[in-house]
Amino acid sequence: MVALPGNHLPHTREGAAATGFGSAQRHRLFDLSAAYLAYLPAGPLAARVREAERHLNQTHFCWIGGTDDGRALYYRVQSAVPIVECDHHAGVFLGNALPETFYIHTIIRTPNGNDYGMELARLHCEQTRFARATALPPATS
Repeated sequence: MVALPGNHLPHTREGAAATGFGSAQRHRLFDLSAAYLAYLPAGPLAARVREAERHLNQTHFCWIGGTDDGRALYYRVQSAVPIVECDHHAGVFLGNALPETFYIHTIIRTPNGNDYGMELARLHCEQTRFARATALPPATS
């Protein structure tokens, strides 16, 4: 179990450590993580890519499932920044009892701070009238 600084619970690092990968494997692992960041504008994307590069030696990769097209799978790339996951699930309302490739969840998390946007939400509340208007008055004795 690794407790990283930030607003999150400790995560268990599982899978193969990137330090044991060859350069081509490390490049593919990095590209996989970077693909999950592609939604960001150029400036934030470059910053997050630099963070991921700096933490590549502390990155782990795990995979469960098939390697053929059409086979259900789960994988996780876990580092201090970011954690990404792809998971084929069993259906909740679709009726498939086993994981299927048509029911996919992907996740990107930032375990070293701002996980689920917590830091951005805190800053927003501090800087808005809403936060000031709803703040409790100071205690009196």
